[in-house]
Formats: sequence, structure tokens, C-alpha cells
Amino acid sequence: MKKRQKIRSGLAALILLAAAGCASSADTPVDKKDLPAPPGLKKRGEVTEEMVRKVDTSKVQFNQIGNTRLTAGTAGVVGVEMFNFGDRDVEVPEWYMLDNHNFTVHYRRVPDGVSGEKIPWRKVEPKIPAKSRRVPLILKPRTRARFLVETPFVGELDPGQKEAFEVCVATNLRTVHMKTPVFLV
Repeated sequence: MKKRQKIRSGLAALILLAAAGCASSADTPVDKKDLPAPPGLKKRGEVTEEMVRKVDTSKVQFNQIGNTRLTAGTAGVVGVEMFNFGDRDVEVPEWYMLDNHNFTVHYRRVPDGVSGEKIPWRKVEPKIPAKSRRVPLILKPRTRARFLVETPFVGELDPGQKEAFEVCVATNLRTVHMKTPVFLV
């Protein structure tokens, strides 16, 4: 009983000491926007020139995954995957929060009987707003990151129309230059 009373009185004393140390000031509040940023600190999502260095992707595989049979006249998506098979983290500092902003889709129509090499490649680049948010993408060793990439050219076809396309998805970043092998849609 006496032990509990001593513990309670000790806790009460600690609380009083902590409350005494938290005195409020009568100064006017300062808006955080008015304070200068400490040196070396950047705004959230801002990519500085120091960050724009080549990311070592020698131990990262970038491939297409999943179904490539899409329906004409509808918005189609294909899956891509980054796999870090190395033993170190791979960090991409300029990764956009919206996954489609990170990829460019290269495609060309493959008509029957015509070699694909004679048809020029076209590309769909993302329209990135000026205030797009970024977050670093960190791939731990032996982990995968999967993404869905829009293929708007499939939606431009008439419903029921059958076409074959050769497609290649590439990253749309300054620090990482990777592309998938060519695959058919």
C-alpha cells in the first residue's frame, strides 16, 4: 500500500515538473511559410540536381507481366514489373506518385503479312501537371514492384476490331532509363 502511494506521489511530482517546464509565451504566432528553409533542405517532392544522378539498375529486371489480350474500344492497361535481384536497395528519388506519369508507351501496328520493321514506332508520353507529387521508390533486395500502364491506342479502335501491336514500355525519368522487351498486344 505504502509502495503504491510513493509511486503515485512520484508520478505526480514528475507531472508537475513537466508542466512547469512547458510555459507558454505571449508572442505572436509565426507562420511556417515565413521561416527560411534550413540550408540543404528542399521542398517536399522537389527534385534537386544532386538527386539527378544515374541510378544503378544493373541488378533490376523490367518486364511486362500479365494478360496482353485487350478489348478494342475500351481503355486498356498492361502490367509491368520491376524486380531487384541484387543485394542492395535501389532508390529512385524522382518517382511520381501517379504510376502512369513514370512510363512512356512505344507501340506500332503489325498488320497481317507486313514485317514490323517497316512500320514506324509511335509513342504515348504522359501529360504531367506542373505540381505533380513525387515520392522516392525504394526497391529492397529480392523484391518486386508492379504497375499498371495505360494503353490509350487500344481505346481508339472500333469495338470488335482485331489488331496486333508491338509494344515496349520505357521509364520516363531522368535518373532511370529502362525499357521492357517488345511484346505483342
